[in-house]
Amino acid sequence: MRFGNLTLAKKYFDYLMKSFEEVEEIDLLTFLYIRDIVGELSNHQTLFNLFNPELTLNKKDTFIINSLSKFLISIEKKIDEYSRSFFYELLSACYAAQKKYKKAYDFLNKAINADPYYANIWLIKSLLDLNKNQYHDALKAIEYAYAINANQESKELFLAKMFFYTNNHDKALEYVENFIKYK
Repeated sequence: MRFGNLTLAKKYFDYLMKSFEEVEEIDLLTFLYIRDIVGELSNHQTLFNLFNPELTLNKKDTFIINSLSKFLISIEKKIDEYSRSFFYELLSACYAAQKKYKKAYDFLNKAINADPYYANIWLIKSLLDLNKNQYHDALKAIEYAYAINANQESKELFLAKMFFYTNNHDKALEYVENFIKYK
């Protein structure tokens, strides 16, 4: 459901705001549906792309990200406890895409407080730290994210996925090749 013009996007966000006015609590499945709207509305397929400092938003994407931020702030108190880490992760992405890094960090810290064992949050923290040239903090965040996922995948595949999501395909391929070579 990609929007070709701003008028249609504006109508959609107006509808979305009205739809959730009467809702008392938003559960995880509903929130994940809302989160998927980001990828559907714009050309950015993953949250990780929104953290890319070289990202340039066109007029439509700027409107969508700003509108989504306002919508998310309006429903913040309605998010159930199981959805809070995902919620704050998405808000952090919206602010990072707008180059509002202080707010991005603030919401990322709220996400970490909501669920410190959610590996994606630590990957996102590493991206924000890299954007600020805080390499030591970025490395610590990546290591923590891997430690959370250590039982699920190898370190090489984990890092390959991270580089793939950040559009560093050459580095991702290097880690996949290392995984194959040493398996």
